[in-house]
Amino acid sequence: NNRFRTALHGIMQSNRNRYAPAAPPTHPSTHSNLPVRRSDAERKTHRSKSKLDMLELPSSVQNFSHLQLKDDAENRPLWVCPDRYIFLEVFSPFYEPAYDFLIAIAEPVSRPEYIHEYRITKYSLYAAASVGLQTDDLIDGLKKLSKNILDDALVEFIQEKTRKCGKLRMILKNGRYFLESSDEKVLQYLLNENEVMYKARIKSSDFELNANGFITNINQLENDNDEKLEIEKLLSKSKKNNTAQQPTQPPNTQKLIDLSALEISGDDACLPSFAFEIKESDIEHVKQTAHDLQYPCVEEYDFRNDPNNPKLEITLKAIAKLRPYQEKCLSKMFGNGRARSGLIVLPCGAGKTLVGVTSVATVKKSAIIF
Repeated sequence: NNRFRTALHGIMQSNRNRYAPAAPPTHPSTHSNLPVRRSDAERKTHRSKSKLDMLELPSSVQNFSHLQLKDDAENRPLWVCPDRYIFLEVFSPFYEPAYDFLIAIAEPVSRPEYIHEYRITKYSLYAAASVGLQTDDLIDGLKKLSKNILDDALVEFIQEKTRKCGKLRMILKNGRYFLESSDEKVLQYLLNENEVMYKARIKSSDFELNANGFITNINQLENDNDEKLEIEKLLSKSKKNNTAQQPTQPPNTQKLIDLSALEISGDDACLPSFAFEIKESDIEHVKQTAHDLQYPCVEEYDFRNDPNNPKLEITLKAIAKLRPYQEKCLSKMFGNGRARSGLIVLPCGAGKTLVGVTSVATVKKSAIIF
């Protein structure tokens, strides 16, 4: 009992010392913890501080509360952040065109029910440039769809990464290889600055040449007839059906965004074209050199002008019908009367077989199937 009384007394004494009022300081005027009476203006300023400013965020969380919203932000579908992440509102009336645009320029991160997350990378910009999107198209599209003013650093990133991408194409035409660009200065730079390019060049006498010796009519189809491509038949049929069934948009959003500016046709026939022929033995060296100079080549096959491979009489049955996402894949594969080299990635059960069959029926050449 004595031990218990001693322990209890010690606990009570400890609690008295803990909660006892502190002794007044010797010099009250120098004590920093004394309560300070704020003026009315100071109290008003203190109350006006937002909770977000006083909140201590983790180091992995970024604060974008400084972004400037547009006046009609509630009608636009995208949040475009300075760290190159983009958030898409699924419930927006402009979800479908915004979705098609983002798939072409950004990589999906996560896509739950109401908000989809994407990220712009240098590789996604390379892919966008390869299907014919120009730098101004990318920036203008984001400006039309974004709720906020685009960050200057993001615009500079897009301009830097797309400055050289998509500017150079390697074309297989009539069993011969050509380097083509819509900018004549790009070809001049490659020939003047690199010995590999200069030695790989062949003087073509059967094409029309300009003053600098570049081919200017490479897009001319010599062996082509009026036969319509298989993919063009399907896309034109689908376009008619979509036009007839297209729902009207709400009156307050009809003139908000020019949706025609977001369409990705992938057809560069309207652009000027300059090209020169290269030796077949130097193809791999030319591609590697162009990649080292940060001008990656987009490889295209002019299948309608290929006398070396026999034409196959193959067409799709009338009952064949492509789904919208299958049409998008094929429309990016074919453009300007050529087939682009690349990969089409679709999940299980999405109809990759029909996409492959349609591609073969469009090219009408033999194909290897693994």
